[in-house]
Amino acid sequence: MSALLQDLRYCARNLGKSPGFAAVAVLTLALGIGANTTMFSVVRAILIRPLPYPDSEKLVAFTTNQSGPDVEDIAARSRTFSYLAGAQNWPFDWLNGSETEKARAAIVTGQVFTALGTAAELGRTILPSDDVPGAERVVLVGHDFWKSKLAGDPGVVGRALTIGGKPATVVGVMPASFEVPRVPADMWLPFRVFDRGAAQARGVHALRAFARLAPGASLAAAREELSGIGRELKKIHAEDDGDQEFGLVSLQERVVAGARPTLFLLFASVIVVLLIACANFANLLLSRSARRSREIAIRSALGAGRGRLIRLLVTESLLLSLLGGAAGVVVAAWAQGLAAKLPPVSARLAEQVRLDSGVFLFALAVSAATGILFGLLPALALTRPAAAESLGSRGTAGTRDSRIARVLVVWEISVALILLNGSGLLFKSLSRLSAADPGFAADHLLTFRLDLPENRYEQIEMRTRFFNALLERLPTLPGVRNAALISELPVVGPPLDHNVVVEGGRVYPKGSEPSAYTRTVSAGYFRTMGIPILRGRGLSEEDRDGSPLVAVANEAFVRQLVAGRDPIGIRVRWARDENAWMTIVGVARATRDLGLAEEDGPALYTTYAQVGAKWKRWSSVVIRTQGDPLRMIPSARAAVRALDPALPVTDIASMEQALEASTASPARRNLVIALFAALALALAAIGVYGVLSQAVSRRAREFGVRMALGARRGDVVRLVLRQALLLGAAGIVLGAAAAAVLSRAFLENLLFGISAIDPVTYAAMAAVLLAATLLASGLPARRATRVDPMSALRSE
Repeated sequence: MSALLQDLRYCARNLGKSPGFAAVAVLTLALGIGANTTMFSVVRAILIRPLPYPDSEKLVAFTTNQSGPDVEDIAARSRTFSYLAGAQNWPFDWLNGSETEKARAAIVTGQVFTALGTAAELGRTILPSDDVPGAERVVLVGHDFWKSKLAGDPGVVGRALTIGGKPATVVGVMPASFEVPRVPADMWLPFRVFDRGAAQARGVHALRAFARLAPGASLAAAREELSGIGRELKKIHAEDDGDQEFGLVSLQERVVAGARPTLFLLFASVIVVLLIACANFANLLLSRSARRSREIAIRSALGAGRGRLIRLLVTESLLLSLLGGAAGVVVAAWAQGLAAKLPPVSARLAEQVRLDSGVFLFALAVSAATGILFGLLPALALTRPAAAESLGSRGTAGTRDSRIARVLVVWEISVALILLNGSGLLFKSLSRLSAADPGFAADHLLTFRLDLPENRYEQIEMRTRFFNALLERLPTLPGVRNAALISELPVVGPPLDHNVVVEGGRVYPKGSEPSAYTRTVSAGYFRTMGIPILRGRGLSEEDRDGSPLVAVANEAFVRQLVAGRDPIGIRVRWARDENAWMTIVGVARATRDLGLAEEDGPALYTTYAQVGAKWKRWSSVVIRTQGDPLRMIPSARAAVRALDPALPVTDIASMEQALEASTASPARRNLVIALFAALALALAAIGVYGVLSQAVSRRAREFGVRMALGARRGDVVRLVLRQALLLGAAGIVLGAAAAAVLSRAFLENLLFGISAIDPVTYAAMAAVLLAATLLASGLPARRATRVDPMSALRSE
C-alpha cells in the first residue's frame, strides 16, 4: 500500500509538471465517461431499477388486452394469482367550478390497488366492493390533481365531484409518485360502475391486465396455468375469444418493452464515443511515453523490474482516468435534465433518472477499466527490453509506438464511421417518414375532439342532433370551407378494430374472422379530408337512420378481403352483429391509420347516422379552412359553446401539427444520436491531429533536409496529407464493412423508406469523415513547412 501511495504522489507531481497534457487527457475521458454515465442513469431508471411497488418482482402482465368478463373468469379459475386487475384510459369530463374540463381518467377493476400494494396518501383506494354494478359512484384522485385542481384540500375525502355529469365521492388521494402501469391518469374510477356496457362485453378487449403471483407461484407456472385457462375460454366463448391471446410476462418487461430498442441504440452510441475517447487517451499516453523513454530506461538500468515500471505507468493512467471519471460525473449531473427528456422516458420515469450510488459505481468501474486497459498498452510498449536498452533512443521504439498510434487512429475513424453512418441512415429515414403521404391532404385542416357526457347524451338521437347542428354551424364560419366528423383521426388514432365477415368470401371459425379498422364518419368526410374515392361513391346525407346500411371500404380492405371481386355491392357485417349487413358503396384511398411508418390496414367507414352503438359518444371534428387553420381555434370553440356551453373542446391542433407530433419521438432520438456522432467525429479528428503532430515532430529533420534539397512547401504538405488520407481511407474501409453488418442487425427495423445498406448515405458520411481527417491534418502540415532547412542540415 505504501508503494502505491508513493507512486500516486509521484504521478501527481509528474502530471503537475505537464498541466496541458493532463487537462487534455481528463477532458477527453470526461466526455466519453460523462456520456456513458448519463445514459446508464437512464437505462438504470427504466430497465434495471425495480418498479416502484412492493415486491414488484411478483407482478406480471398479460401480453394483450383483456375484456372484463375474461378477467373475472381467469381470476375465478386461477390458483397462481393472488390478485388480478385491469385498467384502461377513458375520457371523462368533470365540473371545475363553473367550467367543464376534460379529465385524464382511467377506469379500473376493484383489485388494481391491492395488486400493486400501494396505499392512499389520504383516505383509501378503490376496493372490490366499489367495482360492482349499482355501487355508489366513487373516485380516487392523484396527488398532482389534488394539489392543482382541488387546491390541496385536506378535507377532500368525502367531497363530491361532478364527473360525466353525475356526482362521484372522493374516497382518497394517491401519493405523488404513483401511477397504474401503462395507464397514466389523474383520477381512477370503478370499471363496472362507470362503463357498465364494456364491463359486460366479452368481445371488448380493452383492459391492460396485470396480476400479483400467489406465494410460491412462479412465472412459468402461471404461464402454464393461464395457457390452459385460455384454451378453455376460447372453446367456451369461441365467438369472442377465438383469436384472443393469453400470454404472460413480468410487469417490468411489459412496462419497458417499448423503450428498450431506443435505449439500447442510444447506449450503443455512447459506448462508441467512449471507445474513441479511450483510443485518444491511449494515443496521448503513447505520445507522452516517447518523451519519458529516457526516464524509464534509466530506472530500468538502476534495477527497476519491468513489472514495477508497468505498475508506475498504469498508476499514472489510472489517476488520469479517475480524474476524467470525476469530471464525467459532473458532465452527467449537468446532463440529467436533458436525459430525462429522451424519447423513451415518461414523466414518471423521468423522476427516477438520477445519480445514485449505482450510477457512481458504474462511473468508477468504467474509469478504472479505462485507466488500466488503455494505460497498459503504452506501458507495455515503453517497458520493452529493447526500449530499456536504448537509454532513450528514439529509433526502433519510436517507430513501433507510432505504428500503434496509427492503428488506434484507424480504429477511431472506423468506429466513428459506424456511428456517423447510423445517424445518417436514421435522419434520412426520418426525412422520408416526414415526407410520407398520409393518404389525405393535411394542409389547412383544424382538428379537435369532443367527448359527449353520458348523462346529457345517453340517447343516440341526442348525439345525432348535436353533431348535425355542429356540422351545419361550422361551414358558416368565415374562413371555413367545410367540416366533418370521424371517430378516430388517421395517423393520430389509435383506431378501433372489429372482426368482419364478407358475404360470399372465405368462411372462418367464429372468433377467428379477419379484422378491419372501423371509422365512423359524417357525410362529406372524404371531401373535407381530401381522400379520393377510387370507385363508387362516398357516404352522403341520404345514408341516414332507416335507410339501407352502407359502408365505404379502403384499398387495403379490397386488396386483402375481397381480392378478385368487384367490391361495389358486396355485403359485409361486423362478426358480432349477424343481422346488420352493410353494402359497400365505394372504395376510398387508404390512409395511414396507425402512423406514417405503418402499412395501411383494412378499414371500413360507416356513417354516424346509422351507428347504433350507445357507447360511442366521442368524435373528432375536422375543419377545412381557407387560411391558417390555427386562426380558426377561437371561432371553432365558440361554435361548440353556442350549442353546449359545458362541453369541453380538447386536443385542438392543426393536422400538420398532429403529423409532426407523430414523428417527434424519433426526431428527438435521432438528434441525440447525431450529437453523439458529432462528438465521435470531433474526437476522431483530434486523434488524427495528435498522431500527425507526433509524426511531424519525428520527421522534422527529414522535412528540413527535403526542403534544403529543393522540395517545395507544397511537396511537404502533400506528404503529410498523404499520411492523413491513408489513415482515413483505412479507417473508412474497415468502418464501412462493420457499419454494413451492424446497421443491418440493429437499424433495419427502425428505418423507413431506405435500406440499411444505403450507398448514398455511406458515401456522404465517408466524405464527411475524410474531410474532417484532412482538416485535422492541416495544422501539422503547416508546421512541417516551417522546419528550418539549415537547422536540419546542421543536426545531420
